[in-house]
Amino acid sequence: MKILIFGSSGLTGQALVKHLTNEECHDEIHLALRKPLPSMTHPHVHQHIIDFTCAEAIIELVSQGNFELAFCALGTTIKKAGSKQAFKHIDVDLISMIGESVTKSHSINCFCFISALGANANSSVFYNRCKGQTENNIIEHFNIANAERVANSQTTQKLIICRPSLLTGDRDKFRLGEKIGIVLSQCAPFIFRGPLKQYKPIDASLLALAMIRKSTCEGLKESDIDICENDELHKIGQATI
Repeated sequence: MKILIFGSSGLTGQALVKHLTNEECHDEIHLALRKPLPSMTHPHVHQHIIDFTCAEAIIELVSQGNFELAFCALGTTIKKAGSKQAFKHIDVDLISMIGESVTKSHSINCFCFISALGANANSSVFYNRCKGQTENNIIEHFNIANAERVANSQTTQKLIICRPSLLTGDRDKFRLGEKIGIVLSQCAPFIFRGPLKQYKPIDASLLALAMIRKSTCEGLKESDIDICENDELHKIGQATI
């Protein structure tokens, strides 16, 4: 299987690569990157350095790679991006552009990308509104592409939208919100029960494993679009297979 990953330099992206290179069934893992990652050296890992500001570069990579499965783990924060406008450019414009390219691909059978808990295009919260807009954009592209596949008697594509809560893991930079989530989940796990269960922080490695299992196993729902909320991601990632 040929797998393409966007966002492999991030916390979840690195975990995806680690899990996939530990699985003998996956032959090729291709990474779309802004710059080379010397730490990701593996016989089955191939790095593609592209200009993410150029839509044609993304389209060319996706259309000519004959990939069968694609992941998108891209994402940033307003603080890291520098402004709301810069954040929106990455988390809405760029990811939507990637989604459009992937859904138009004739070889990719499944596209799995990370959104966020509470994603809603009508939300009063800027972050959740952006995530919801991205979901809507990709779903729109996906539905158009799948309609064309049906009209041409082709196999339809699968779309998996992952909505994790707060991500935890080993980051290079300190994040106060993440540290608070870790302390609460470790010292007061009873908080994340009942109605608050859906807000339980999820480790990036667990999220990556859930993404892989949803995309490569028979766990897909009958619907072409599968939205996985945080509690489901926990269950799938922790399941013994």
